[in-house]
Amino acid sequence: MGGADFSITLAADRHDNLRSNWKRALSARAQKETMKTQIAVTLGMALFCMGLLKTGAAEEANKAIQRIGIYDSRAVAVAYVGSTQHNVTLKRMIAERDKAKAEGDQRRVAELESQGHQQQDLRHRQAFSTAPVDDILQQIANEVEIIKNNQRLTAMVSKWDKEALKQYQQAMKVDVTQPLIDACHPNARQRKAAMEIQKIKPIPPKQLEKQMDAEKKRARSSDDSPKPRL
Repeated sequence: MGGADFSITLAADRHDNLRSNWKRALSARAQKETMKTQIAVTLGMALFCMGLLKTGAAEEANKAIQRIGIYDSRAVAVAYVGSTQHNVTLKRMIAERDKAKAEGDQRRVAELESQGHQQQDLRHRQAFSTAPVDDILQQIANEVEIIKNNQRLTAMVSKWDKEALKQYQQAMKVDVTQPLIDACHPNARQRKAAMEIQKIKPIPPKQLEKQMDAEKKRARSSDDSPKPRL
């Protein structure tokens, strides 16, 4: 009886030991699984944060890159000359001059004709050379702002203005010549001319000035020449 009790005791002890070992094994396995889960979550969070950081950095980089609009100022000038706005301004000046003539106000007549000649010279420099078209852009200021907003531009610069372009060497350049032509609402003839002028190089400013001076001299010579008597 004592031997049997001893055997039973040994069996019970062995069972308890096996159960303890099994519990420890389960506990160790659970701990490993928990650690794996924690590591996975930690890595996941780290990757997520890194993704956010990269996205934020990319967004900041995109914000840092400026976008500027560049345009062929000659095309803008040619288009504007064919616009309703330009024609209205020109007709108003002509009407003022004619009124001054009718009233015998020669001083006003001379003033308006001088303005007309200056305006014509400016348009020649803008259309055939590289003179700025800031005065034209002011006339279509609302359309210019719409273009800038649509294209997300920080500035608009003539493609011929080398000094101004030096300030934006790292900027992304967007050609807005066509939108500016459209903003002028030119007639069909001037629209076509605005497209064609872009295919040729501008006349250097000094060369154009010589040509304009020569034309003025020819015009004065023609005016001063004796007229045939009828």
